[in-house]
Amino acid sequence: MFIPLNIIFFNTMEKYRKILIIRPGAIGDTLMLLPSIKILTQHSQVYVAGRRPGINFLFPHTSECFDMDESAWHKLFLRSPAPTGLPPSGVNLVACFINDPKGMIWRNLRFHYPGAEIFVFPSLPEQCLKMHVAQYVAYCLQGCGAGIDSYEAIELACKSPLLVEKDQGLVRQHLMLHPGSGSRKKNYPLFFWVELIQKITLRFEDSRIKKIVLLGPAEQDIKPYFSDIASTWEWEIADIPSPEALLGLMRETEIFVGHDSGMSHLAAMVGARTIVLFKSTDPSMWRPLGPRVVVIKEGKNEEKTLARVFEQLNLNTLPAVSR
Repeated sequence: MFIPLNIIFFNTMEKYRKILIIRPGAIGDTLMLLPSIKILTQHSQVYVAGRRPGINFLFPHTSECFDMDESAWHKLFLRSPAPTGLPPSGVNLVACFINDPKGMIWRNLRFHYPGAEIFVFPSLPEQCLKMHVAQYVAYCLQGCGAGIDSYEAIELACKSPLLVEKDQGLVRQHLMLHPGSGSRKKNYPLFFWVELIQKITLRFEDSRIKKIVLLGPAEQDIKPYFSDIASTWEWEIADIPSPEALLGLMRETEIFVGHDSGMSHLAAMVGARTIVLFKSTDPSMWRPLGPRVVVIKEGKNEEKTLARVFEQLNLNTLPAVSR
């Protein structure tokens, strides 16, 4: 069942004590679930079916996560329902965010979860709505009667870092740049990042903050280039480690600069001062959620973007730490 965005149904939250959310996607797309999960887990058991490594960051906040690239999740896409079921058992509500124009996924979910309410939504809101993806997810869950206020969920995500516990004392000592993303259309050219590295090094040469260039699988082709630059200007190169190690590295970061990517969403949700550059995507849909986020959208104007980034890099925000 699809709920149009101009209709809201309210059911009692007691009806849904066990909720399964299905949303396969990359890290940033998966993290869009976290504001809703934080609210739902106050009164329900929440299970998530998605993809690694995104779901790794949700493990501590859910009852269980399932990797849809493993086990039996291909059954969602079969023309005829498979005889054996899908986990978990005893689900009351299934909210699935996968485009399903022919209703095949809905029929398979109905077969595998016969006692549950089944809702299937498009994976993203229509662009004309200018609705943030995390709010869209929360809005759909609100429409299911899952016991969530979509505005409360987003307000919480903007006011507090969702991936940091309140009593977790953090020492933030890194300034991190991430010059890549999952799409080249989002990225500023290499010379932009080289100039930024040079400016930061010269401006903050008296600061002992650790300066890091973060490179993931999508940036391996430019790693030799950045390795030479980093060596010249005394920066460190960090390959994206395991999800657990990456989360630890992000929690030690004071300032993060990157494109619209999963790394920027992660930095924002751990409370780093996140400067995110939007070139081809829409920040009204994909703005990282956190208490210290600055969005810069100047399109292809590299010079103006660089100037605005540097305005945000205030020396007074850099902690004096030992290497």
